Amino acid sequence: MVRQPKEAQVSSLELDAKLSKVLLLIDGADGPIGSRQLVGELAQLGIEFSEATMARRLRELDALGLTLKVGAKGRTPSKDGRALALSIRHGAETIEKVRDATVVRTTDDLLNLLRARRAVEPEAVRDATRSLMTSSDTLQRLVDDHRQKATPDGVIPRVVALDFHREIMRHTTNPVLKAMLGIVFNESMDLVERTLDVILAAHHRNAASVDEHAAITHAVIAGDDKRAAELMYAHLDRLISEVLRFIDEHDGTLIERLLASGSA
Repeated sequence: MVRQPKEAQVSSLELDAKLSKVLLLIDGADGPIGSRQLVGELAQLGIEFSEATMARRLRELDALGLTLKVGAKGRTPSKDGRALALSIRHGAETIEKVRDATVVRTTDDLLNLLRARRAVEPEAVRDATRSLMTSSDTLQRLVDDHRQKATPDGVIPRVVALDFHREIMRHTTNPVLKAMLGIVFNESMDLVERTLDVILAAHHRNAASVDEHAAITHAVIAGDDKRAAELMYAHLDRLISEVLRFIDEHDGTLIERLLASGSA
């Protein structure tokens, strides 16, 4: 008996956005669905396909083993097609949940974000130490730039501190850590960092972050990944304490106003 070669699995990365949408419509139909109906349903979603283009795209799905032609009735998803459609839906739901979770509007959101960073970043700097040892000049330059801008008169360094953390993320080799930090350090973090700058300036604690970043950098240069991780944890733990102190001393809604206004 001749063993047939195992059919390659198709991932969502192999489908463009429009072809993925076609597959989802086929999977969501009550039965076989034809190209004309698919063209009409896509038009309602703002996607324009001619019937000729649809026929070509359906042949692509057939060739990938994701759809089956049912005579003149149209297409129905194959077993692999149903599995991939389910994966695409789950992926979209996960992205939406992550996006919602990383929107920082309240003091609780800010504290949750910092606590998540405290859980992840120590391991990230431990993982990145070997790579950072060979390019520590960039990390040192970021510390020097931060020190120059974090003056005693309360000048706010804006996102300089965040660039230090992003540089560590860039050198992280663990793909799971990198993905998690990529979510945490999205574009909305610039506003969060500016809000933290206001809090630190109010406590005259701008220089503390610089000193902590410098200590982390020295541990990295020495190749002491364990010490770098401990210092990172202590740094983020202090930031959480600064936020809690600010809430105690001021109305917590002030932080929310800063986050909402973008004027931090």
